[in-house]
Amino acid sequence: MILLSLPLLQGKAYGTGNILHDFVIIQIIGALIITIISAFIYRSKTKPTGNSSPPSSVAEETGPVTEKLWWQTWLPFGVLGLIMTAYFRLDVVVLRMWGPGGAIDQGWYAASYRLLDAGLMLPLLLGSMWVGRFAFLERNLEQIHHLLNQSASLLMGIGLAGIFIVWPHLQEWMAWWYPASVSSKQVHFILGWHLLAFLPMGLNVLLGSLLTAHRAFGRLIPLHLLALLLHIVLLRLWVTESGAVGAAKACAVTHTLVMIAQWALVSMEYQWKPWKYLWKPIIALVGIGFTAVSAFAFMSSPWGIWQEGLVTGLGMALGWGWIFTKNGRLA
Repeated sequence: MILLSLPLLQGKAYGTGNILHDFVIIQIIGALIITIISAFIYRSKTKPTGNSSPPSSVAEETGPVTEKLWWQTWLPFGVLGLIMTAYFRLDVVVLRMWGPGGAIDQGWYAASYRLLDAGLMLPLLLGSMWVGRFAFLERNLEQIHHLLNQSASLLMGIGLAGIFIVWPHLQEWMAWWYPASVSSKQVHFILGWHLLAFLPMGLNVLLGSLLTAHRAFGRLIPLHLLALLLHIVLLRLWVTESGAVGAAKACAVTHTLVMIAQWALVSMEYQWKPWKYLWKPIIALVGIGFTAVSAFAFMSSPWGIWQEGLVTGLGMALGWGWIFTKNGRLA
């Protein structure tokens, strides 16, 4: 992958005329090559036994039954990861083909998505912990509910605070991060849709971690395959009309629908009913955020976006913590 990327470092594209597009394709090819090589090396060094799932010991001979067991153990993870990667990263690629602005749309979308990607580092880092913890808990519903409620409250608090801090000043925040965006009248709308996508995407990591830990691939793979097809249709409809803004809208809508579907699956499978614990904190958080934003707007505050964001975020954090302390720990 490094060798394939060398021409791009010198500013030379591979014939498509777009270095970013070529870099994404090279990343996909490189990851695929590394995965295939790693699978062959692992398969040659570690032979699964008939009663080990996942394979964890070395046996001298492997029969058809254990070969089938090996593929059944690992193949669903790979298929699910491939489908999710496709609709997570498809937006930037199709903008070049379908977007009216071509490379310009692609660049502004990537700039906004970079901020979304940075925000998603927290749920993605926690995801590895969630998978291990949910696998350890097995079918202990009380502990599963407790972990789901605690994690969902954390993500909702961050997501709602982000909306109230950034949404009133989308154009100013985008101009602060990317000064060149001042010349565009639509760039901040891309950030707005990505901001709305953050909470569904974070909750998808949480709920998907639970379903993955309990190997619910029979439901996850069809769900994400439908999400991929839906995402392609939405991109075709909205990107041709609105460019990067349409792609950001498709991102928010697709991930919101996936979150609703996964929420329904978890609620039915694990009898998870979090609203009786979360509705009061959510109403309090929205009330505090709305009050702070309205107050700054009516007072014509001379503060900058950083000061207003800090006060709003601090007020929402204190209110969020107080309401949970008053109600006791989440059951």
